[in-house]
Amino acid sequence: MFLGLQGRVFVMDRGRLRVITPEGQLFTVAGQSFSYGDKEKAIAARFGQLYYFDIDKNNQVIALDSTENRIRKISSTGLIDSIAGDGSNQGPDTSKPALNNPLYSSSWQGAVSFVIDRQRDHAYSTVGNAVFKLDLNTNRWSSVVGSSSTSYLYADNKAGSAVSFMYSPLILGFAENKLLLATNSWSYQNGGYHYGNALKLYNSQSDYTQTHLLGNGTAASVE
Repeated sequence: MFLGLQGRVFVMDRGRLRVITPEGQLFTVAGQSFSYGDKEKAIAARFGQLYYFDIDKNNQVIALDSTENRIRKISSTGLIDSIAGDGSNQGPDTSKPALNNPLYSSSWQGAVSFVIDRQRDHAYSTVGNAVFKLDLNTNRWSSVVGSSSTSYLYADNKAGSAVSFMYSPLILGFAENKLLLATNSWSYQNGGYHYGNALKLYNSQSDYTQTHLLGNGTAASVE
């Protein structure tokens, strides 16, 4: 921040030099925001941090920008456009279109994870300690796994809407109608640490019912 002549305040704002006038007006002096480039050639677009991207059924690149809190699509003709997010980092409102709707894309645990079901054009993303689905055809979010009461350690054969996680799960992939998540938790009981690290599958054709794939499905004590 710099105080200039005539009471003008200059600030850096995510890639832009901006000025605040004594009248309270805000102007951009130079630069473009990190979300710049929508509806233009992707080669000229800007990004914050791209942690995850995938390909949809039309061979378009779907990219998650975790610092700009946006999901952007790069078409086969090289054009880019935002399809979800408004720049604010909070859970989306499932009653509204994903575009110009908040997107929770980063936390103290790091950037969220992301994958696409190419057959149905559904994008899955972690939102806090849950997994949300973005229908790329309708541009609507819905919660599919997590944010409930039953720990994943004891939720095998239960619907995804009944499952809870201690930490944000990591989305590892999607295949054969199933979402693969890496999960972890810990507790300290009876003089020892109890860890619950496992790989779990969630069937998108059956209410995202959880099944066990690998790891300790119940907490294992480590002295």
